[in-house]
Amino acid sequence: FEKAKNLSSTNEFDDYDLMILGNAPWELDDACPSSTDNYTMWEKLDQAFETVRNVTSPKLQIAYRTSGFVQFTPSQGGENRTNIDNQKIYEINRRIREFVKEAKADGANMTLVDFGKIVESRSFGEQRIPGDTPQHYGLEPRLALIHHLMHVLTME
Repeated sequence: FEKAKNLSSTNEFDDYDLMILGNAPWELDDACPSSTDNYTMWEKLDQAFETVRNVTSPKLQIAYRTSGFVQFTPSQGGENRTNIDNQKIYEINRRIREFVKEAKADGANMTLVDFGKIVESRSFGEQRIPGDTPQHYGLEPRLALIHHLMHVLTME
């Protein structure tokens, strides 16, 4: 959210033809610890969407990636923290899907990379593909993300 809201114009991206954006699970807190402002997560997401809509152009395609899910151990907050954060992730992903659909309908050069949907069935309980932190996955989902990204980009 922080980086996207600081984008100002497509002039900054004349050398680029593709930008891949996505939110990080640690941005879920209502006030990001690294932030100097008091905006809520939802206000930051709306600001990022507006900025992204303003910088997309026929020469600059934006691929917006939905987020995977978290799974915390009991010492990290356990099931309660997992459920709270995953409900936020479901809502953010819903908003990203809606934003991309509306932006594309308005003619924006935008693509949805729905990683959250791809990895959802392997994100919880014994089915989870573990990674090095509660927010990360192992190798297989990362490869699936790359495969899906390439598929989406070649289809559009």
